Amino acid sequence: MLICCVIWVPLVMVRKIEVFANFHVFGDILIIITILVIFAYAFYEVHVHGWVTEGHTAITPLWANAIGFSVYAFEGVGMILPVREVTENKD
Repeated sequence: MLICCVIWVPLVMVRKIEVFANFHVFGDILIIITILVIFAYAFYEVHVHGWVTEGHTAITPLWANAIGFSVYAFEGVGMILPVREVTENKD
């Protein structure tokens, strides 16, 4: 609990979102690297084992949940700070 307060309280006090611009670019680079690693691993697995192996299906109902959660997370987090910045009283 104390560690959480030490990390989050100073972040809440930041007034301008531009402070986090470099961290945003770094995060985007890490997301791109992660997607490339996942694609490389998937292509390797398909190359070695084929499209569908014994006892496994290519697409399961879990994929729909994963896509929905991903869209919600990326869109939701990306909208919180800009909306706060716009609705804040500038006077």
